[in-house]
Amino acid sequence: MAKINVKYGSYAFEDRERNKVKKRVTLLILTLLFFTLSAGIATQYLASVLDYSPALGQGVAVSGIRIYQPFSWFLWIAELARQYGVGHPQVMNYFIVCFLIQLVGTFLPAAVRKGQDRARKKRRMLEKLHGSARWADKEDIIDASLLPRPGEEGEGVYVGGWYDPKKKQTLYLRHNGPEHVLVYAPTRSGKGVGLVIPTLLNWKHSAFILDIKGENYALTAGWRKEHANNYILKFDPLDTSGASARYNPLNEIRVGTVYEHADIENLAILLADPTGHGSEGNQKHWVETSGSLIVGLIYHMLYKSRLEGTEPTLEQLRFLFANAERDFNETLEEIIHFAHDPTGERGWKMPGGGKPTKTHPIAASNAREAIQRDPKEAASVLSTAANTTKLFADPAIAFNLSNATFRLADLMNADKPVSLYICVPPSQLTRLVPLIRIMLTQIVTILADKLHFEGGQAKGDFVHRMLLMLDEFPTLGNMEIFETALAFVAGYGMKSYIIVQDLKQLYKRYSEKESIVSNTHVQVAYAPNNLETAKTLSEIIGTTTVIKEVKSTSMTKGTMTYSTSTQEQQRALLTPQEVMTLKGPKKNSRGLIEEPGDMIVKVSGFPVILGRQILYFKDPVFQRRAEITAPAMSDVLYVNEKPAYDVPQKPWEKQSQGEDTETARIIMDRLQNPYKAKGEIGEETSAPDTPLRPSQTPPDGQSATTAADDHDEAEERDLQKFFGEKYDEWEDDGEEEVI
Repeated sequence: MAKINVKYGSYAFEDRERNKVKKRVTLLILTLLFFTLSAGIATQYLASVLDYSPALGQGVAVSGIRIYQPFSWFLWIAELARQYGVGHPQVMNYFIVCFLIQLVGTFLPAAVRKGQDRARKKRRMLEKLHGSARWADKEDIIDASLLPRPGEEGEGVYVGGWYDPKKKQTLYLRHNGPEHVLVYAPTRSGKGVGLVIPTLLNWKHSAFILDIKGENYALTAGWRKEHANNYILKFDPLDTSGASARYNPLNEIRVGTVYEHADIENLAILLADPTGHGSEGNQKHWVETSGSLIVGLIYHMLYKSRLEGTEPTLEQLRFLFANAERDFNETLEEIIHFAHDPTGERGWKMPGGGKPTKTHPIAASNAREAIQRDPKEAASVLSTAANTTKLFADPAIAFNLSNATFRLADLMNADKPVSLYICVPPSQLTRLVPLIRIMLTQIVTILADKLHFEGGQAKGDFVHRMLLMLDEFPTLGNMEIFETALAFVAGYGMKSYIIVQDLKQLYKRYSEKESIVSNTHVQVAYAPNNLETAKTLSEIIGTTTVIKEVKSTSMTKGTMTYSTSTQEQQRALLTPQEVMTLKGPKKNSRGLIEEPGDMIVKVSGFPVILGRQILYFKDPVFQRRAEITAPAMSDVLYVNEKPAYDVPQKPWEKQSQGEDTETARIIMDRLQNPYKAKGEIGEETSAPDTPLRPSQTPPDGQSATTAADDHDEAEERDLQKFFGEKYDEWEDDGEEEVI
């Protein structure tokens, strides 16, 4: 097989520019040639009408004809004008004829070229009569940003190759924009060796890799750690050696912030509906009710563990449902009466502006709701919740879901990029899918929550970009939150690379009304095995206009006549059958790929590319990178609830954050306690780590009440500064509710 080379630089764009220059130079040379030739014709014409007078000069005799220098006619006309006058009719006649010969001859190449261009344009218009689809050329591929421009090097993810017939080599196609990529590739079609591994052996930013067989970790983690300067995390929920990174979903809940309830509710939904299909049909009620119950239990666990100085885990959540030593109603009664805020510093009140409470209002409300259910319904709800959390009773899984060695925020905000490999044995995939769904959902909800504005543009609040390499994506079930987030996560630095076997597999999880396909900018397809996918790809590629030649014969008075006519007809650029029979990769007797096959690459707004697969093991650079040994142990990024690295300062963050922190505390207190009077703020929201000490006495001549009032006024100024003109309106609404 011919060697496949990685080609960088401006080769394609320079070829296009070189072709334009070449055409211009050729036209210039032809113009000069015809200028000289027409001058010679004009000279010979004038010599003939003057009967080759000796006064014209000697010239050169060729076959009895005297040939003169090409531009002699200029001199002869000038001499005739001097002798007979410029206005002499015969002199003017000679000049006009010679000038016209010179003019027409000089611009004849340009006129022919113009006529060819017009004919070509007209022909192209006819060719587009029934469709204008065509295969992309180099210029189109450059415009689609899959080949670099002058002075640039190729960057981004690999989406295939394109064979250059002139250079007789395969050029790698790469996409570095924020848009997402979708790949249709059947099993054993070469997507791993042609797309996934080359991308991971070149992408230097952070990455989340769904690596079911662990092959990607073995071949790419070594290079990413040693040469891409990445932290390497291998998360294997069933690992018992201690080599796996550990992750705790409950640690990702942003307790005490405005995101707290959303984080808990998202996690509860994923726990209650592990496959993503519980919101359909008869299961919807049980998912919603068990989800509500789980929300209350998570609130209870989070605040109880804080008081006890322990780490909440999903294993503990499972134990609450399946405690052999106590009835579940006793657990609910404990939640209702538990003091989650013993000092009352959080200022909680019962829903509806009720009495102050030290029990978390939502935890208590959801627990009481569960107790008041009909016994049969309550049993079904408990059974549903217990069944969906049984996975976390596995000792190996429980171990790897406690004492987390990293946080999801590290993926995009550590001092170095982070590569997180999710390695799950294929035989255990179905059982472990709920856990992967939780992690991926928390990534898109936690890391896509903030924007900052710079230079009049919105930018994500991150240090490193992140690639979501989601091989066999439909195996994760229906991920509604991720499907929705796909429309906006690109603005937060996340680029998704989604791989499915075919459309049927995707529709099985998301129905034909899914929005994943429409939210991807680049679509890549290997020869599909499914006719529905082939039909869709054929429609995406489009239709073109073909010229059909029709020959007919007729007999007239014993004479046979023949006629030929042409017709423009519509045809798919590739029919579904042709899509399914795209050249596949050539394999040996052991099923290993030896030569690449063909592929389709479609970038929105550009002609379709008939590409060629790339094979990393045929490229010496990729092969050397893949041979680097993967690390035996995962890096540890979190120790004792603190980062194990120096947290980088984001350039857009304010240097003085103390004032912002205090204002945020006041706002959080108002949001959590909208019924509280203004004078109560300072009293009920004192930070737990800064209690009032005896030495903190008011200044001389000032009472404690006056000092508290001054503190309240300072808080009011902070709030007015934050809310601006809306402050008075907001305060009035709060006072009306108190009344």
